[in-house]
Amino acid sequence: MIEDIELLKASTIEIREFINQCNVSSGKLHILVHPFYSEDISPKKNKRFVTREYLKNRDQYIKSLLESKTPLIIFQQASNYNKMISKISQSGNSRIYNVKTKDGEETPKGGRKDWDLLAKIFLNAKIEIITVDGLFLVSKSISKAIKEFDIRYDEEKIQLEFIQNIPTYLEKYPIAKKWLKKNFVPTGCVGYTIMNLLKYGFDVSIGELTAPD
Repeated sequence: MIEDIELLKASTIEIREFINQCNVSSGKLHILVHPFYSEDISPKKNKRFVTREYLKNRDQYIKSLLESKTPLIIFQQASNYNKMISKISQSGNSRIYNVKTKDGEETPKGGRKDWDLLAKIFLNAKIEIITVDGLFLVSKSISKAIKEFDIRYDEEKIQLEFIQNIPTYLEKYPIAKKWLKKNFVPTGCVGYTIMNLLKYGFDVSIGELTAPD
């Protein structure tokens, strides 16, 4: 049976238990973004599709996350939340934390206010390294990201802020430095989660379960 806790609405006792788990994991945390969002493997121009490798590895990968000591947070669209719980329950017994997001976005339902609260919880838990994976991760060159930037889909200009701060991030984050040196911009829901976490001061590792990149 899955014990499911909505982190942004957690009680004082649940937050204390979350912090204790983070202490056991030495400040490490895993975020899985929209893992069951799609099973469509048809290539698309916007690259929002799932790979065969992703589908092949997904369930066993999630099972391994549930069995680890690292706290797991799942970002999931509120509209199909029950479907996610049903799927996760097939992977074993464990505790997960969830953050309900807007449809088609990684953004928590409460927007920037919820991001601020989430960052505060992570800081109180002394989180140092966050691994992020799920759907979708689309890698763009810096020049392409700037050329294709559309404020309609990024009103807070998170992409442009990330690009501007790459030199700072390279100095600040020893884990993220490994992929930052490759000079790409991570987009899609996974990418925006990563860029937001860096913005709040957390070092980020890109996990093994992403698609299409």
